[in-house]
Amino acid sequence: MIRLDWVSHITETNISDLSGPLYTQSTRRIVAATAILVSGHLRLAAQTVMLSDENRCLSCHLEVRLLATLGRGGQFSSRPYPNTIAGDTQGRYFIGFPETQGEPVWVFDRRGQLMTKLGRSGSGPGEFREVRAVRITTGDTLRVYDGSLGRVTVFGPDLMMTRTEPAPTNLWDILWFADGSVVVSAEMRTAPRIGLPLHLVSRDGKITKSFGAKEETYSPRYRRKLFRWLSPAPGGFWSATYAHSYQLQRFNVTGQELAVLERRAGWFPWSEEYWFPTKSRPGAPELYGVAQGGDSVLWVVGRTGDKQWHEGLSAPIRAEGQDVYPWSNYEKVFDSVIEAVALPSHRFLAQKQFDGVFFSVFRDGRAGMIRESPDGEYYVEIYQLRLYR
Repeated sequence: MIRLDWVSHITETNISDLSGPLYTQSTRRIVAATAILVSGHLRLAAQTVMLSDENRCLSCHLEVRLLATLGRGGQFSSRPYPNTIAGDTQGRYFIGFPETQGEPVWVFDRRGQLMTKLGRSGSGPGEFREVRAVRITTGDTLRVYDGSLGRVTVFGPDLMMTRTEPAPTNLWDILWFADGSVVVSAEMRTAPRIGLPLHLVSRDGKITKSFGAKEETYSPRYRRKLFRWLSPAPGGFWSATYAHSYQLQRFNVTGQELAVLERRAGWFPWSEEYWFPTKSRPGAPELYGVAQGGDSVLWVVGRTGDKQWHEGLSAPIRAEGQDVYPWSNYEKVFDSVIEAVALPSHRFLAQKQFDGVFFSVFRDGRAGMIRESPDGEYYVEIYQLRLYR
C-alpha cells in the first residue's frame, strides 16, 4: 500500500532525472513514491460540495421520452450486451460491443434502423480487436478506441476512415480536447503514476501528466477506485467515480481541479468493498456516466439493484475470491437512477429510478438504456431526458 496524502498531480519532470548509474530500479521506486507524497502539497485542492437532499428543489422532477429503439428483433443475437454508445448531431447512433472480440461498430439512424457497420475483425487499417469506446468529437467526427490494439480509428462525418491515432492500451475511458490531446482514465502500475486515476496524453500518445487521486492511500485490491467516467465541460472536463463512492470532479484542460461534488444517497452507500449480487444482497451501486447539459444542469447516471434482483440470478460460480451469481435476466437484477444537479450553484435538483439500465448519457440530454427481451436478447432504447422546475 502506498500513501498518497493530498495528491494533486505527478508530471514527467518529477522523475525525468532518475536515470544513470546512481539510480537503481529500487531507488527510482523510492524516489517516485516520495514524489507522490510531496507533489500533493504544491496545490490546494478544490473545496468539496455535498449534494444533499435537504436543500433539493422540491418542485423539480425528471421525465423521459422514448426516441428510438436499436437492435430489436434479435439483431444483437448471440452477442453480449452493448455498453458503449455515441450519438451525433445528425441523429445517428454508434454502438460498440467491448466483450465481443473483433465486432465492428454498428450505426443506426434516428429512427433506429441499422444503416451500416464500420470495420471488421483484425489489426489492419479500419479493423478492430476490441472496441472499448466510441465517441463523437468536433464536426461529427467519430473516434473508436481499440483497447487491445492501443489505437484510435478516426472516421469523418461521411463515415469514411481518415486516420489512426496512438493511445495507451486498456483504458477505462477517454476524452478528446480540441487540440488533439486527450485525458484518459486508466490504472497505471508503474511509478510515479500508480494510484493516480487520470492522465493527460499528448497527440503523439505520450503521457505528460497524471493526477486526480482523492484517496489518501492506494492498494491494488481497490483498483475500481481508479476508474473514472469522463465528459466534456467548458474549458475542461468532468470526472465521475465508477464504484465505492459517488464523487464528481471538474478539471480544466491542464488537470487543475476546479470543483468536487460528493453525494451520499440512499441508493449509493459508500463502501471500501465491491461486491457482486448474491441471493441475499443486491450488487454494489455504480455510476455509469456524467454529462453537462449546457450551462445549467449536470446529468448523473447510475446503476443500482432492482427490488427483485434475486429473481434474475443463476447458479453461482467462483471469481475474485467470492461467489458470483451470473444473471439470467439483466433487467431483473439491475435498475437505473438518474439525477440532476444545478450549475453553477451545485444544488441537487431531482432524482428518478427506472427499470432497465441507462449506460450512457449525452450532453444534449439523450441517454441510452440496455433492455432485455423475454427471449433473453439485448437491445437499446434511446430516451430524451427532461428536467421540469
